[in-house]
Amino acid sequence: MIKKNLFTCALLLTVFACSENQKVAPRFLELESPAKTAGAEPNLTLTHDGRALLSWIEQKNKDVDALNFAFKTGDSWSAPEQAQTGNNWFVNWADFPSMVVFNNGTILTHWLEKSASATFSYDVKMSISSDDGASWGQPFSPHNDGTTTEHGFVSIVPFGADRALAVWLDGRNTASKNKNGAMTLRYAEITDQGKIVAEGELDSRVCDCCQTGLTVLPDGGAMVVYRDRAKGEIRDISYRIYKNKKWGPIQSIAKDGWEIAGCPVNGPAIASEDETVAIGWFTGAQDTNRVQLRISQDSGQSFGPTIRINSGEPLGRIDLVMLQDRSMLIVWMEYAEKDAAIRWTHILQDGTKKESGTLAQISAARASGFPRLVRTETEIIAAWTIAGDKPFIKTAALKIADLIAR
Repeated sequence: MIKKNLFTCALLLTVFACSENQKVAPRFLELESPAKTAGAEPNLTLTHDGRALLSWIEQKNKDVDALNFAFKTGDSWSAPEQAQTGNNWFVNWADFPSMVVFNNGTILTHWLEKSASATFSYDVKMSISSDDGASWGQPFSPHNDGTTTEHGFVSIVPFGADRALAVWLDGRNTASKNKNGAMTLRYAEITDQGKIVAEGELDSRVCDCCQTGLTVLPDGGAMVVYRDRAKGEIRDISYRIYKNKKWGPIQSIAKDGWEIAGCPVNGPAIASEDETVAIGWFTGAQDTNRVQLRISQDSGQSFGPTIRINSGEPLGRIDLVMLQDRSMLIVWMEYAEKDAAIRWTHILQDGTKKESGTLAQISAARASGFPRLVRTETEIIAAWTIAGDKPFIKTAALKIADLIAR
């Protein structure tokens, strides 16, 4: 009897040990979306008190669009609320609105508004809420050039207690015979009262319609990343660092040498945690599509080697978040048997690639837009568009503990 019990205990311990060693692979679990019946162009941000904030565009009728938003509280999203509406918006699969929450709780949102009848004549418009989105102030613009040219592809981050830092692509020089006629990159610091307290040009010639990226660095600094446009139509990724109220020189994250006559509509992504910074980007240099990543351990003063992320044929459209342990998770789109898929990979601080997976099957069409990510204290939240006659948005969450415990 004693021998039998000992054998049973040993067997149970073995089974328990095996089950501990064979943990279930981490995966995104779908959340019921607040835009499950209508919506497109989602974006995600983190509030000052750690909640995820989802924004998206809903077409109310043929002429009117609305910018909606919802907070994630617990395991679900709050009921949708409406921030802005308009009948003269520029709505585009790649150039989408955003929200950012100041460190004092003020919410700043941006959207794009037509300035003339030409297709790419539109301005960046912004509005501020000091009551968690219950009411919104009068719209204003971070630029005052007055040209009926393209202004968009905005990135915004909280910057100090009562202000935000914004960057955008600005086409004012394309209307001037005295300039080089190129798209520029500009920035502005914006207070929680909507006042522009600093602004200027960051690059006089950049790619026309690729997303920008922006992150906050320690000691009050920041870093912007974007697709540049050099002589010979070389469109690689550049960055600048903001420190001590001054912008450092334009630097290249990699000399890919991607020569392309038009804009690939595929901007970079950036994420940081303390001094660790990661920049991810898409390139088609040497006729080979790649999703790549470089990691810095010293706030962008130097970077490690270039890491190729994809194994399939990527379309790009990437996003990136960094976790508390300074590992990171990157998402991108690539071609798949059923059209396309959103893939993800977890990468350690030293560049080691860990788990990978598929977030969702999706259409490769432009209307699918760009998958978006945000990291809370316990989860990585994802949002993406399901294209169709009546597009809608899906959301999902992955527990951080399921990643970093493996």
